Amino acid sequence: MFGENKKARFICEDIIEMVTEEKYDKVIMADVYEHIEQEVIERLLQKISKDILKTDGIMIIHIAPN
Repeated sequence: MFGENKKARFICEDIIEMVTEEKYDKVIMADVYEHIEQEVIERLLQKISKDILKTDGIMIIHIAPN
């Protein structure tokens, strides 16, 4: 699935409180976004774009139909 040097890493943590020096290639939010309060969304997106993702990183947001 991944090459010899590729690894997937799953982190279960409050991303707004997360402190890391490491930047990530991808952030995946599967069936989570629609459950976050609107006033938290802006802070969340700023945190991800500023502190979590690499400059050329991508965030995938999946929202399943209810």
